[in-house]
Amino acid sequence: NIDAGTFGAKIAKMTSRGVNGWLDEFRVSKGIARWTNNFTPPTDEYALDANTKLLLHFNGLRFNEEWTTYVTDAQRSVTTTVWDSAAARETRNIIRRETKDNQGRVTYLGERKPEENKGFGPEITVQGDSKIDKAQSKFGTGSASFDGQGDYLSVPNSPDFDLGAGDFTIDTWLNVNALGIGTQIIAEKFTGTTSGYTFYVNNLGELTFFFDGPNFMTTTRLTAGAWYHVAVVRQGTTFRIYINGREEAAMSSGAAVSYQP
Repeated sequence: NIDAGTFGAKIAKMTSRGVNGWLDEFRVSKGIARWTNNFTPPTDEYALDANTKLLLHFNGLRFNEEWTTYVTDAQRSVTTTVWDSAAARETRNIIRRETKDNQGRVTYLGERKPEENKGFGPEITVQGDSKIDKAQSKFGTGSASFDGQGDYLSVPNSPDFDLGAGDFTIDTWLNVNALGIGTQIIAEKFTGTTSGYTFYVNNLGELTFFFDGPNFMTTTRLTAGAWYHVAVVRQGTTFRIYINGREEAAMSSGAAVSYQP
């Protein structure tokens, strides 16, 4: 789970218990209600846009780039690209790209490398036995795995995670390993008992969003061992929870989703 307490945002962790299972494609969007009606769940990894404040692919990889400049003329350069897909010739599918000048010298090198910090990247604080699981994923080459016992991720504190009274969307792909073991937090930013917000799965498998007192939940229940796209969306004064693109709960409130550190 991702946590956003005084020290940022927390993923897969709450004051009680975090996710026992996997997350993939975790995203926090601010200033936009990405869905206001039923929709077809995403069919590929997300791309960054102006409203994306946090996006985690959990692939355990990064694309490292290096440029070299020479004094001599670099006309008639040749670029060689190695892809991991014969059909999808997109930037995210590049394994290695190299450009050489007319004298055979490398002027640019970009290649896929293992990500640092257990695969999560330098800005993520990894707690417990949280890890990238290459055997489980919805998209890409891996997902974030948590055992529900002290495993979670946190990101640095930022106004990006103070949702206020504006539109927002928190969404991810979720696969719980077990239910009936207590609350499992997907994401939270919380201090004390009354300030902040939490998006979680309750003991029965119902998705719940709680903030500063109000909370609402789905009647539809998740099943262990299956991937679900889950989202909580605010549009004006309407809050909605979606499971696999279908609205499963709604609440009306004009209150700000406040946070007092």
